Amino acid sequence: MNSSVEETVQKVVDAINRHDLEACVACYSPDAELQDPGFPDPVHGIEHVREGFTYWFSAFPDVHVQVVRTIIQGPEVALEWLAEASHAGEYVGVQGHGQ
Repeated sequence: MNSSVEETVQKVVDAINRHDLEACVACYSPDAELQDPGFPDPVHGIEHVREGFTYWFSAFPDVHVQVVRTIIQGPEVALEWLAEASHAGEYVGVQGHGQ
């Protein structure tokens, strides 16, 4: 794996596990495309990345992720990960229960 890609993947995982919104956002380019259940269609731009992470952290404030597999195809990167969290707030229409 390309070391700069590997470093960026580790930075975003570490930022998620610290619940550090701005550090998460800093791992994305200004024209990033976000495919997230919080948006009905893919969106572009850093503000959508911030909005997506804010929504996710609000619903899952103690989230912890562990990367299972990293897939790199040209400029595209996908992560398969396991996430553990308490569902504290609404997410894609499902109300949190705090556990």
